Amino acid sequence: MLGLEWSVRSMVENDLGDVVALEKQCSIHPWRASAFREELSGQGRCLVAERRCTGKIIGYCIAQTVVDCVEIRILGVEQSARRQGVAWELLEQCALYCREIGMIILDLEVRADNQAALNLYQRFGFKEVGRRPGYYRRPPPAVDAVLMRLEI
Repeated sequence: MLGLEWSVRSMVENDLGDVVALEKQCSIHPWRASAFREELSGQGRCLVAERRCTGKIIGYCIAQTVVDCVEIRILGVEQSARRQGVAWELLEQCALYCREIGMIILDLEVRADNQAALNLYQRFGFKEVGRRPGYYRRPPPAVDAVLMRLEI
């Protein structure tokens, strides 16, 4: 997919080092390379956003089919690339994947204290459908997981 200075493509094994390094910058509880590798070998959509001029990975997203819906398992964007449409395009690609495989529900969960992500997901059309109280326990204090759903 085309952006202004970046594009979105399928993640490949050779991307894992860069994706894991970016994940460490984006997440309080970063995934390990083995978790990304397992998702790559599964059924779903694994994407990266990269700068066109340098090939540097600036975002990633993994969406997997879970019984009767598609679940966004993880999404991250480099700090310097935020608010430039990268996450929005990754979400668009997940919604497209949902439609391609005949699913009508796209689910995700997000930390209740991640206001920027909550705002993005709400603008995209996701609605809160539940909470897991105290789900994220580190760092203290415990924070709820907000369960969100988009009906395609």
